[in-house]
Amino acid sequence: MTVVVKYWLLVLVCWSLAIPGMAQQPQQFITLVGEGSKEEWVFLYYQNEFQDQVHLPLVPDSVTGRWTPRRVATTHPLWLQLAYNSDQYGVYAQPGDTIYIRVNAAQSPHYSFRSPSGQASRQAELNFFNTLLPRGLDMALPDYMGLFVNARYPRQAELFCRKFDQRQAWLQQQQDSLHLSPRFVRYASQQLRAQYLAALFNPYWDEKRVFTQFPASYGHLLAASGAAQFFTADSLVYSSPNYRSAVVSYVRYLSRDAAGTASDLGAQYECARTALRGQTRDYALFFLLKQNLGKQLASYPRYLRQFRHDCSTPSYVQYLDSVASRPALLRTHPELAATPLRSRTGDVLTCAQVLARNQGKVLYVDLWASWCGPCLAEMPASAQLQRALAGQPIQFVYLSIDRDAAKWHQALSTHKLAQAASQHYLLDPESALAKYLNAPPIPRYVLLDKQGQVVSLDAARPSSSLLRRDLTKVLR
Repeated sequence: MTVVVKYWLLVLVCWSLAIPGMAQQPQQFITLVGEGSKEEWVFLYYQNEFQDQVHLPLVPDSVTGRWTPRRVATTHPLWLQLAYNSDQYGVYAQPGDTIYIRVNAAQSPHYSFRSPSGQASRQAELNFFNTLLPRGLDMALPDYMGLFVNARYPRQAELFCRKFDQRQAWLQQQQDSLHLSPRFVRYASQQLRAQYLAALFNPYWDEKRVFTQFPASYGHLLAASGAAQFFTADSLVYSSPNYRSAVVSYVRYLSRDAAGTASDLGAQYECARTALRGQTRDYALFFLLKQNLGKQLASYPRYLRQFRHDCSTPSYVQYLDSVASRPALLRTHPELAATPLRSRTGDVLTCAQVLARNQGKVLYVDLWASWCGPCLAEMPASAQLQRALAGQPIQFVYLSIDRDAAKWHQALSTHKLAQAASQHYLLDPESALAKYLNAPPIPRYVLLDKQGQVVSLDAARPSSSLLRRDLTKVLR
């Protein structure tokens, strides 16, 4: 493990221990063990309490075929997610758990879970969310896309409501027949409701104010959802990314009149501060400031000072201070500067050499991979933006985190991505630079100014109108 990665992991551990209500709990491990052929590997990840995605690849040894266990230190339960093509699998893991993850090649479900305890009720808890998949009740698309306006809206809203009721009914049936523990049933029920609410309030993320196009029945649906009463479940702040997503969407709903205006940050801050309580409020305020960090909003320093007064979770304040100092590391930390990048022709350059090669230009860095559908979906918009900015002092740099160089080359050819004006490099996903850029998840975009200083480590996507605004600022 690299020095810079060790440093950031140490900082995250210290933050978690500083969270009120958690510091008194002894830190334990969740142990994850892969099972399957040595040709398979497990794409597993989770979101920590700061909404950062932590990637935990489980890969068998190429010689022995044995799977090396992974241990995750935590003081609270985690919602672990696994992906296979478009399917998403989730498992609720508690501190002290050992979970065996079986890779079922060419079968559904692709992953299954077991506990060394052998208890039937525990096995059922680990696989509960898997059992939703064959019943058409899995929590994947279109849930994560949320509601959207089109001719199918009434039917779509009805479908969301019906699926939520069916999921809850299935949970009750499993509880009665398999004697699931009350703790698991409570968590699963809350997770299902959080997913439902996140989907309902999702339109308030749309920068085009799409929520104004919904009929009056949509407002009635939100009013009857019980959101205000539900968003008091502080225990879910640390263990449910669905809950965290639903909370911030709810805040955007409350501040909807200011969406897209200069007062948007202030309106969201005040709504979160007055409508929420406890750890849920602290998280909503934290995420709002994290989301706007580096956007150079005139009102940001004022709300950051207010946050220091309002927040009762020291780790959130420490995190924001740390993230604010991270951009400078790209040019000053020797390990990041020395990270090798392989070009399409096979040449190897360091990160520092790539920055020097493009000195005096704005850099828009696109982190992607051949297996990432959303990444490829953004490529046409990226190509169009390059053409629109031809002649401007800007360089588009594409960093692929493909593990297989052949697949990277094939994607460049198949999707015609290797334009003359663009620069393509292969980046080791386990490198210090990849960890620093927090990739995966991808797509991820980074914006640097003409002096090589990081403007944003989480820049807008090529298809977003916000990117045009940000580029206009740095190109001046």
